[in-house]
Amino acid sequence: MTCAEIAYAANIESLSATIVYRIITTMLNKRKILAQWVPHALIDAQKEKRVSVARTLLDRYTREGERFLRRIVAIDETWILDYEPESKQQSTKWRATTSSRPTKFRRQQTRVKQLVILVCNRVSVGTTVTRETYAQFLSKALRPRIRKIRPELLARDVLLLHNNARPHLHDAVLSVIDEYG
Repeated sequence: MTCAEIAYAANIESLSATIVYRIITTMLNKRKILAQWVPHALIDAQKEKRVSVARTLLDRYTREGERFLRRIVAIDETWILDYEPESKQQSTKWRATTSSRPTKFRRQQTRVKQLVILVCNRVSVGTTVTRETYAQFLSKALRPRIRKIRPELLARDVLLLHNNARPHLHDAVLSVIDEYG
């Protein structure tokens, strides 16, 4: 609540927002703290899976060294989302002066959305990344890009690092990956 809302709710004629502010900050030793935005909350199982994958990769690096790292081609897609969060005033809360900043999850997004495949390909607004578009990306965009920038990778096994989104795991995509080794 704002100081003006507290003053109004108290229904005391001589109580102003300024007096409420002084009472809250001086006598009650409170301050307004803005929420800290975080993208999402992970459950324990998701955290454990991430730790497990990180350990596996670290073990592999320990065994193979720099040769392992030089073989990795990392692919990541990201949606560029436009959020309409509450204003700073709307997200503030009265807390003790020693309180840490609360977290708040971004939930409301606008209808503006664009997918960018960060490696070397931009997907048009409104396009869905399906198994077909991803398979085509691997063969028609990624492979020529590797050939141009790091041709030595094509002579040995490339380690393709991508997430396990449904289009990435489809048979059509896996057959492209198998075809090119």
